Amino acid sequence: MFLAQSVTEDYRNSAYMLDSEKQAFYSVLEALGGDLNASNLYPDPCGLTPVPGTSCDQFGDFWYITVLNLGDVYDNSPKCSNNAVLHPSIFNLTHLKTLSLYKCFVNAPQIMPLTQWGNLGGSLQSLIFRNNVALVGELPPEMGKLASLEFLVVTENNMKGNLPKEIGNLTKLRKLVLSHNQFYGTIPPSLEFLHELLILDLSFNQLQGMIPPNLGNLNSLVKMDLSDNGLQSGIPGRFGELKSLTFLDLRNNQLHGNLPVSLIEMANLQELYLSNNPMGGTIDFLHWSNLQLLINLDLSASRYVGKIPESLGKMKMLRYLALNDNALSGKVPKELADLPNLCSLLLNNNNLSGALEFSSKFYQRMGRYLALWGNSRLCYVVQGQNFAPNGVSLCPGMVVAPGKSHEASLNSVAGSGVRSCSSVIQCLLYHISAWYSRIWQNLNPVNQILMAAAKLVAGSSHPSKHEKSIDPERYSIK
Repeated sequence: MFLAQSVTEDYRNSAYMLDSEKQAFYSVLEALGGDLNASNLYPDPCGLTPVPGTSCDQFGDFWYITVLNLGDVYDNSPKCSNNAVLHPSIFNLTHLKTLSLYKCFVNAPQIMPLTQWGNLGGSLQSLIFRNNVALVGELPPEMGKLASLEFLVVTENNMKGNLPKEIGNLTKLRKLVLSHNQFYGTIPPSLEFLHELLILDLSFNQLQGMIPPNLGNLNSLVKMDLSDNGLQSGIPGRFGELKSLTFLDLRNNQLHGNLPVSLIEMANLQELYLSNNPMGGTIDFLHWSNLQLLINLDLSASRYVGKIPESLGKMKMLRYLALNDNALSGKVPKELADLPNLCSLLLNNNNLSGALEFSSKFYQRMGRYLALWGNSRLCYVVQGQNFAPNGVSLCPGMVVAPGKSHEASLNSVAGSGVRSCSSVIQCLLYHISAWYSRIWQNLNPVNQILMAAAKLVAGSSHPSKHEKSIDPERYSIK
C-alpha cells in the first residue's frame, strides 16, 4: 500500500500539466460534450483521472495532450452532444498527434475552421473527421501547413468546395481519404508530390475534369479510388508506372477513350473497376494474361465493342469477371472455363453469338453466378442431363436427353448452383468478402496501412470492394 502510494506521488510530482493546457483541453471537451463539466470530472487528465479516448505524453517537465478520440471512435471515447461545436482552443493543444472526431456534428452545422491549423503543424500526424453530417465548409488551404501529417481522413461529411492545391505540401502523407463529401472542381495536380502516399480515396464527390497524368508519380500507391465522380478524361497512360498498385477503382465517371496499353504493366493489380463509363473502343488488343494477380475485373456498362479476348482465360487468379451491358460480339471464348478460381462470370446483355463451348461441369460449378442472357444469337449444346444456361436457347438441331425436360435440366443446375466441394468453399469465401471489406473500412488508419503492406508482401488479396456495385444476388437465376 505504501509502495503504491509512493509510486503515485512520484508520478504526479515528476511532471505537471500547465494550466493553459488544461483549460484548452477542458474547453474542447465541454464544447463537444454539451453539459459536461470536464474540470470536475477530470481534474488530473494526465494522471489520476485520465479521460477515455485520450492520451498524454511528457515533454520536458510537463504533460501534454497528444491524442483526442471523441465521438464514436471507440466504445469508451467521450460522446459528443447533439449541439457539439469545435472550440478554437483545439489549436492551443500544440502537442496533439492524433485528432479523431466521429459522429460529433450531426445536428447543428459546424463550419470547418479555415485558420490556425499551422499551430499544429509540428505535431499532428493523424487528422480524422468521419461521419459528421453537419460538418460543412471547405477544406482549409492552411491544412497544407501540417508538415507532420501522415493520415488525413475527411469522409462521410457534408463539405464542399475545391480541393486546395496545398494538399501537395503534405509530403509525409500516407493516407488521403476525402470520400463521401460534395467536393467539386478538379483533382489538384499537386498530389503528384505525395511520394509516400499508400491510399488515395476521392470517391463519391462531384469532381470533374481530367485525371492528372502525374498521379503516375505516386510510386508507393497501393490503392486508388476515384469512383463516383464526374471525371471526363481518358485513363492516363502513366498509370502503368504505378507498380505497387493493387486496387484501382474509376467506375461511375464520364471517362472515355481506349484503355491505355500500359494498363497491363501494373503487375501487382488485384482489383480493377472501370464500369459505367462511356469508354467505347475494344478490349481485345490488351494482353490481359500479364495481370496474373488480378482477382476482380469489372468492365461492365462501358460501351465496349469487338470480341472478348481469349487472354482473359489465362488470368488464373481471376474470381470475378463482369463484361455485361456492353456491345461485345463474336463467340464466348472457351478458355474462360479454364479459370480455376472463377466464381462469377457476367456476360449478359451483349451481342454475343454462336454455340457455347463450356462443359456441363463448368455450368455446374458456376451455377447461378453465370449470366449469359440478353444475347439473342447465343445458344448452347447439350452435353449432359444436368445443365442449361439461363436465358440461352438450345442450338438448332440439338435434342434434350430423354427422360429429362429442358426446363427440368435448367432448374436442376441454375437453381441449385451445384459445385464441387472445393469450389463451394472457395466461392463462399469470395462472396462474403463484402463483409470483410466493411471491417477493413472501419479499421484505424495505422492498422489499414500495416494490413495493406502485409498483404502486398504476402501476395494475398486486397480486401474486396466489390459490394459497392457487384451484388451476386442481383445476377442470380431464380
